[in-house]
Amino acid sequence: CTGWGKTVLASKMIEYYTRKHTHKLNCLFIVDKCELLKQTGARFKQASELEYTIEQAKNYASLESEIVLATRQTLAKQDRLQRFRNDHFDFIVIDEAHGAVCADYQNIINHFRGAKFLFLTATADSLVDKGLFSIWQSVAAGMNARPKVKKLKIDIGELSDDDLKDSKIVNSLMPLVMGELKKNCLDKKTILFFPDIATSKTYFDELKENGFDAFHIDCSMKDQDRERTLKGFAEAGKGSVICNATLLGTGYDQPDID
Repeated sequence: CTGWGKTVLASKMIEYYTRKHTHKLNCLFIVDKCELLKQTGARFKQASELEYTIEQAKNYASLESEIVLATRQTLAKQDRLQRFRNDHFDFIVIDEAHGAVCADYQNIINHFRGAKFLFLTATADSLVDKGLFSIWQSVAAGMNARPKVKKLKIDIGELSDDDLKDSKIVNSLMPLVMGELKKNCLDKKTILFFPDIATSKTYFDELKENGFDAFHIDCSMKDQDRERTLKGFAEAGKGSVICNATLLGTGYDQPDID
């Protein structure tokens, strides 16, 4: 479930496995994107002060490490997967596990078939038809936080989904959208999604001119610039807005966004 603290829960379970047993147990936590590694590591430190090593790109985890954080893309490569014996890990957590039916995850799961697995996802219900429940032995559900939703009604006429992918049409709607944002979001922390990077940048400029503490992030930015932007938004207060074109989707964690 979204915002429930799945990573914190997993870190406490890993802490139990590695600290409460008399013999050494090895644990693996797999994320779906490299951007989520630092976020996960920070949550681990915050919740349990767990020490870990990383298996991702140029980083090779120590085979002596009790806890390994890895990306799915790196670990699925045969040369990286074969670094670890089939019985190397006792407990494995797969985050954003609605993707666990893909070939990469299936190779990983099959390699470590004897381990105990914990699958974490906030979107399992929409993917039942893809065979997720054939992987899991039991499901803990019904704990989802219920968000309070307010729909802002904007008259955009007869437009199709394809029309809303057209930046010219989206830009023509800017005054209407901006009016609603000013009425509803100046006292809130907001995330905005756009159909493309150019439109996100345009709204970013308009938001600054209309009194918002605005941020923009996209996949073309250097890693240090993305990190600086996310840090700035994390530290910003009410009236702050971050604009992106689908970059900050699955797994992005900023609890104080309204």
